[in-house]
Amino acid sequence: AAAPAAQPAPAETPKPVAAAPVPAPAPEKPVEKPAPAPAVREEPRPSQPVPEAAPAPKPSPTPAAMAPVQPSTPSQPPAPKPEAIPTPAPETKPEALAAAPAPSGKVACPEGMRAIQGGSFKAGSAASDPMRNHDEQMLTPMTLKPFCVDRYEYPNSAGSTPTTGVSLNKAKELCAKQKKRLCNEFEWEMACKGPAQYRFPYGDQFNADACNTEDAGENDRAIVPSGTFQQCRSGYGVMDMSGNVAEWTSTGKDGVVRGGSSDQPNWRSRCANRRPMPANSAQPSVGFRCCADPL
Repeated sequence: AAAPAAQPAPAETPKPVAAAPVPAPAPEKPVEKPAPAPAVREEPRPSQPVPEAAPAPKPSPTPAAMAPVQPSTPSQPPAPKPEAIPTPAPETKPEALAAAPAPSGKVACPEGMRAIQGGSFKAGSAASDPMRNHDEQMLTPMTLKPFCVDRYEYPNSAGSTPTTGVSLNKAKELCAKQKKRLCNEFEWEMACKGPAQYRFPYGDQFNADACNTEDAGENDRAIVPSGTFQQCRSGYGVMDMSGNVAEWTSTGKDGVVRGGSSDQPNWRSRCANRRPMPANSAQPSVGFRCCADPL
C-alpha cells in the first residue's frame, strides 16, 4: 500500500519534449544574416553598371535626332533654284543695256544714246518756285512719245570738249549728218528732269559742286570735257544737262536755249529754265545735243 506515493516522476518527461522546437530558430538566424549582406553588396554593384548603360542609350537618341535633320535636307531642292536665277540675271542686264539703255528696256536707240520711254511729265516751273523767271512757262502736264537723246553734249563723247559757237541751223545740220535731229525743248526738259521730275538733274536743291555752273562763291567756271562732273547726271543717265554749255533746242521760228552754262548762276541751270535766242546767234557758251526717234 505504500508504493503509489511515487507518481511525480512521470510528470517531468513531457517538459523536455516541448523544448524540441528550439533548434529550428537556429537555422533561421543564419539565413537572415547572409541575406542582408549580399543584398547590400549587390545594390551598389548594379548601380555602377547603370551609368555605364546610360551612354549606350545616348547614341540611340542622336540618330533619332539625326533623323529629323535628314528630312530637312530633302527640303533643300529650292537651293538649286536660286543658283539658276543668278546666272541668267546678270546675262539679261548687260544685254538689255546694250540693246536699249532705257530704264524700261522697251525703247531701242543708237549707240551712245539714252532711251526715254515717253509718257506724261510736268513741263515748266511752279509759280511758287523762287528761282522762276518770266521766260518759263507755268507747270503744265504734257505727254511725249518715246525718243532717244545723246548722253553727252555734241559730239557726244565722254572726255571731249563740247562743240560751241554754232547757230541753230548749224546745230540742226550737224545732227542730221548723224541721222539724228536736234531735240525739241520738251524732250530736252523731260530728259533733264528724269522720272522723278526734279528741278535740277540731280535733285530739287541746288548743289554748286554737282554740275559745272558758277561755284558757291558765284564765280564763273571754265567749260570742261563732257562727263567731268560725274554727279551731273539725270535720272535717265543723261550727262551735263545743267551747266557746262547751254544747249540749242528746236522750238519755234527761232531757237530756245536750255540748261545754263559754266558762267551762269543757279537759277539758269534748272531743267525748267529757258531762254529764247535768235537762230543766227552763235555764242562761245552755247552748244547742243541731238535726239532721235527709236529704232
